[in-house]
Amino acid sequence: MKNLALQLIENPFDEPFFDRLFRSIGGDRFECIYEVNDHDGEKAADYLYRDVLFELKFIEKEFLDTPERVERLSKNARDIADAVERDSVVLGVDDIPDKLRHEKNDQYYGQLTSRIRKAKKQIDSSREIAGKELPGVLF
Repeated sequence: MKNLALQLIENPFDEPFFDRLFRSIGGDRFECIYEVNDHDGEKAADYLYRDVLFELKFIEKEFLDTPERVERLSKNARDIADAVERDSVVLGVDDIPDKLRHEKNDQYYGQLTSRIRKAKKQIDSSREIAGKELPGVLF
C-alpha cells in the first residue's frame, strides 16, 4: 500500500470570522435583524447585507469532520495514485483518468446537492420571515 499523507489545514474562515466581516461592511446575522423561531422547521439564512441574504456553508468542514469521511478521501487519493501509477498524487491534477475522476466526484454529488437544497430552504424561509422577496447567495 502506498503511503499517502493527507494534511488537513485549520480553516481560519469560521463563522466568527464571517460575523466580523459582515458587521464590518454594514451587514449582520439574519437572526439579529429579524426574529427567527425555527420557521417551517428550517433555520434562517446566516447573514443579511444590503437586502441580500447570504447562507454560509463550510463544505470542507462538513465533508472532513468525521474519521469516515477522511478515510474515504484517503482511499480516493490512493485509488487515484494507483490509477496514474504514482506514489503520490496532487488532487486536481489534469492527468487523472476521466472515468476515475467522474466516479470519485459522483461520491460527493449527493452530499453537495443536499447542502444546496438545505441552503435554498433556509433562504426561502428567510424571505418568508422578512416578508419580502430578497435575493439569496449560497456562500
